[in-house]
Order: sequence, then structure tokens, then C-alpha cells
Amino acid sequence: MNQSQTIFFYWNQQHVELDFSRPEAPRPSTTVLNWLRSQHQGKGTKEGCAEGDCGACTVVAAWPDENSVMRYHAVNSCLIFLPWLHGKQLITVEGLADNGHLHPVQQAVVDFNGTQCGFCTPGIVMSLFAIYKNGASAGREDVVLAMSGNLCRCTGYEPILEAAMSITGLPGHDHLSDTEAEIAAKLKEMPEAPVRINHQEQLYMKPASLSEAISLRQAHPQAVVFCGGTDVALAQTKKFIEYHELIDLTGLKELTSFTEDESGWTIGAALPLEAIHRRHDGRIPMFDALFRVFASKQIRETATLGGNLGTASPIGDTWPVLMALEAMVVVSGPGGQRTIDIGNIITGYRRTAILPDEIILEIKIPKPKTERNFKFLKLSKRRQMDIATVSVAVSFTIDSKGIVHDPILAFGGMSDRPERATLAEQVLHGHLFDEERIDKACRTLNDNFRPISDARSSAEGRTILAENGLKKCLNHFINPQNKQTNE
Repeated sequence: MNQSQTIFFYWNQQHVELDFSRPEAPRPSTTVLNWLRSQHQGKGTKEGCAEGDCGACTVVAAWPDENSVMRYHAVNSCLIFLPWLHGKQLITVEGLADNGHLHPVQQAVVDFNGTQCGFCTPGIVMSLFAIYKNGASAGREDVVLAMSGNLCRCTGYEPILEAAMSITGLPGHDHLSDTEAEIAAKLKEMPEAPVRINHQEQLYMKPASLSEAISLRQAHPQAVVFCGGTDVALAQTKKFIEYHELIDLTGLKELTSFTEDESGWTIGAALPLEAIHRRHDGRIPMFDALFRVFASKQIRETATLGGNLGTASPIGDTWPVLMALEAMVVVSGPGGQRTIDIGNIITGYRRTAILPDEIILEIKIPKPKTERNFKFLKLSKRRQMDIATVSVAVSFTIDSKGIVHDPILAFGGMSDRPERATLAEQVLHGHLFDEERIDKACRTLNDNFRPISDARSSAEGRTILAENGLKKCLNHFINPQNKQTNE
């Protein structure tokens, strides 16, 4: 298959052809934000933090679904590399007004006095635009979650939320609707050839198939493999890391599936977290609770389950949940596929049992064979858009006599890796489930873990948080009406 050094996308309603073979072209790892800021008509998108925390750089990316209907996704342009735009429509704040007339979401912000200093306003407007264009009705809590990735230090948020509530559930018609079908058709026609860009001492590879991805991984063992790119882009913008070889698995069709059968769920490693949230529809235990506190909607639109696992972070939000769900991870390489228990993947601080020539293919979550209780809790300074200090996910059964069986108590932030509290599990297993037994289990955490002190907490503070978090999760089930919860 011919390889391309050119990407094609729409910027607002203008077709863009970006040829990276030209000497004046930017590096492929240039973020969309930096590219926009270099364009005369792109200054409306602002840089606040350059790490996905503030939302000032929010833009909307749109592309057709399987039914050729355009779907709109608010994303952080500071965490996206330029080649990600291939086959998409990039919509920025400059493209909203129609011949001097404000877009309905802009007018709503004006009507409800939703801006003061104005620096955050373009990003807020673009998040509102995504809500408006997707046309779904939303309650106040849904709107708060959708806007949690946009910070404003002036308004106190209430005028912004009022503006958001005024446009939810509307049909989403605007002047962009007139060209929607045409742009969707043209995006579908864009070539899907693999991208290989060798420019300014950087080799950027975006395979078009799984077999090609495995071959590239074998041929370039030193390349950084990413799937979503939110961590990789962050390391570049904040730590100034220079990447010489990149393999981008984002959007690879063979890694974006979501299936359910009698045995459980299978989730492709490259499926964005927000897409998982939409597709699981409340069926996978703890996932709703997890996604309510995982970063922001903008980050979840690009971050992936495979990427979160691949970083092997000791505080990765998904790890305790997947451990409590007894997930299995399927990896693929030149030697074929193999399945690894989620608890056996991490071998040390940010080290995994995945071989250098393997990639994460999918995550399998089994359906419980018996009725189990599930609960997840993330402890952090902020409810959204924060890294966990400690997180805990629990799973266990209680028989008709009130005896606990097969407890799983998984923690993040308490070790150099996400880890189960095996001593506390032993205290609970086979015993009557009551407050005395819960207290005894919580007291064992000090013997089970040796947390470190860092900028987020002291070691002692982490232990206290872990004990209180576990107690809160378990006490939730002391009240019989809380049993069999999906949270």
C-alpha cells in the first residue's frame, strides 16, 4: 500500500491539504494548538496551561459515523498532534458566526452574561457548540460533567451553566448544517493509506492495519507507541521531550471495537474512553462512576483504555476498576496473541510484562458468574480534572448468611503500581460482613502497603485516605438496599 506524507482535513469549511514533505511544513508532532496559533485565522484558540487542564484551547473535531451522520467532539487541541486531523473536520471559534451574526451558542453566552475577562470564552463556547450540535437533551449534572474540562476564574460558572442549559436538546441547526452532508461525504472519500512522515529528524508512522502496526513495532523497537496521545503530547509540551520515532495507533479500526456476549465485554485498546462510556450504557460495573471522575470530556474523547494501561501509572484511574472486574488484556505481536491477567501486567514502576514488539489489542471484562457488589472511589483534591491521590475499587459477594466471599480490594496510589490489598481481603473472606470486620480489614492496609510521600500527599496521609476510602466503600453495603449496586 502506498504511504502518504500528506494529511487532508477540513478547517471549518475550508479543505486543507498539509504536505509534510515540504521544507516549511511543521513537525508531525506539532500540536493542533500550536499549528492554529501559527495561522493568521487561528488566534481565537487560546493557550492557557498546555496540559489539558484549563480548556481554553478546546476545539471541536467532527467526523461521520457509520451512518454518515456527523458527530461532534470537544477536544483539547494542546494534546493532539496534527496527523490526528486526517479525515476530520476541525471547527474553531472563528467558524461559528455567520456573516457577522453570532452563533446560537455565542448568543446564549451573551444573553446569560457568561463571560468577563474573555480568555476562557472561546474554549467554553466550543464545548457548548459540541453539546448543541449533538442535539441530545441533558440535565444539569450532565452539563456540569460536559463542561468540567473548562475552567473560568471570573463568572463562578453559574451564567455559563445557564447558557448551556438553554441550548441543550435543541435541534442543533446552524449555517454549518447546510454543508454537513457534503463534508461528511468528502471525509468518507479521503484515502486511508498509512501515513509515514519523515521530517525534521522525526519519523511519524500511522499504520492502516494491525499487521502493519506489529511490523512497525518490530522494525522500530525504540519508537514511542501511543494510542490517543494525551500522555505523549503532555510529555512533549511540559517536559520538552523530543520524540524521534512515533507509532500512532489512534483510530486503528481493528483496535476500536466494542462487543458484548454472554461471557462479557471486549473493548478495543484504541477506542476512546468517551466512546466506551456511550456504548456500555451503564452495563459494565463501576464504569459510570469511573468516567464521572476521569479527567474531562475533552480528554476522554481522545484518551483510550489501551493508552491508560500502557503508561503503567501507579495512579492510573482505570487500573483498580479493571482489577476489581478481573479483566484480561490481550496483546499481539509477531509471535501471535496472548492473554495476560490484569494483575500480572505491571512488573514495577511504569514497567509491564508486555514485550517490546507487542501492542495491546483489547481488554476483556468477564460478566460475574455470581451476583457481586461493586464500588469505586477516587480521592483527589478536585472532583474532576485531577490526578488521584488514592483510588479504590472493591468487588465481593455476600451469601445468604452474610458471609463475605472472594473479595477483591484494588488500590491505586499506594505502591509503585496499582495493587490489591491481599491482607485485607484475607480478613474479609469467609467472615460475617459487619462494621467490626470492616474496621479490622481497614487496619491491615498499613501492613499491606508502603506508600511514598510526594507533592500530593505524605505516606501517612495516603494510608489514612486509603483506610477511610475502603471503609466508605464497604460501609455502603451495610445497608441492604445498597447491595448489588453498579457503582
